[in-house]
Amino acid sequence: MAESMVTFKEHTPPNRSWLVVQPGATGYGFTPSATVNVDAFPAAERSAGRILSGRPVSKGTDGLWGPLDTSAESTAVSHGFLWDDEIVGDQGTSRVGNAVVEAFAVVDPARLPVALADADRAAFPLIHFVN
Repeated sequence: MAESMVTFKEHTPPNRSWLVVQPGATGYGFTPSATVNVDAFPAAERSAGRILSGRPVSKGTDGLWGPLDTSAESTAVSHGFLWDDEIVGDQGTSRVGNAVVEAFAVVDPARLPVALADADRAAFPLIHFVN
């Protein structure tokens, strides 16, 4: 009989300290399902093996979510923050499912995994920023 090898990976839950829970509130804002284009993210983030929860993202006209783009040339139709960490490489595909916090949430920009310029906050009119 042939032996089988099972490989286990340590699971680290996402750090959502960027999302401020309000006393008496239920839920974490409006978080629709999303398809993330992993290939669109910088190589440094992909090579780290994980795109972190709280990463500012933009939805393109193709319906896919990628890194935040607020440039004048941007064709983004929506902006938000990744709900879960996106493990890179495990799925064998560049298109993976996640959820995106788009509205009705309180966010501490100092705790985001990627810096958010003050000017970029205007791209999130339905997000309340603290600090």
